[in-house]
Amino acid sequence: MLQLLKPEMVLNDEAKAWWWGEIFMGWDTTQKPEPFTERARRIFDFATRVGTLSEDLPVGRGTEKRENEEEDRGSPNKRVRTSAAFRPAPRKTNNRNVARKKGAPAMIRPGFTKITECLTMTAIDSNGSGILLDKIKFHNSKGPADLGNLTAQVKFAIINKYDIAQKRYVCAYNNSLLRYIVRRFLHTIHHGKDPEDGELRVLTDDDFKLYELIRLRASVPYVD
Repeated sequence: MLQLLKPEMVLNDEAKAWWWGEIFMGWDTTQKPEPFTERARRIFDFATRVGTLSEDLPVGRGTEKRENEEEDRGSPNKRVRTSAAFRPAPRKTNNRNVARKKGAPAMIRPGFTKITECLTMTAIDSNGSGILLDKIKFHNSKGPADLGNLTAQVKFAIINKYDIAQKRYVCAYNNSLLRYIVRRFLHTIHHGKDPEDGELRVLTDDDFKLYELIRLRASVPYVD
């Protein structure tokens, strides 16, 4: 069945058994597959706490973006049909006043500039609002008057944490998408409909998220 949807896919017996277990767990072909809710990318999963705010800051506007807002690959029509199955979950944010108070967590999230593809380290509060590096009291501070600094070792740790979270997020998303597509295919066949009626299409690479690991894009080695 998986090969019918994606002919080039090669699965061993263990993988096939696992997938059939995933597909029919709590579901059968008489039930219409429920569009699942895409899990929001949590700030604390993708950003690393590097210290605390050194002073009270003005309340900022949340800057965290959803992963699906960053997707710009592939056919626009395919993207619309695919994303329709993944309804964004409502986001719960912390009290922004608390997140901007002295002593509140200060975090850094890695990324890339859009045009030059340069590696960036963006400082944010626990709500995703931007802060300046000179407003952070880093963990390596040596005293009340010393803010500390962002070391190369910490930068590597920031990248490592992001990449680990990215792998887990993308793997879960892609598995859920494939499970939904297979269930939809089986449900269609069960009800005597033609799977080639345009509602069900052969999957392409554009339907899945890419890992896009910081380490690989920036040629940065992992550190233990």
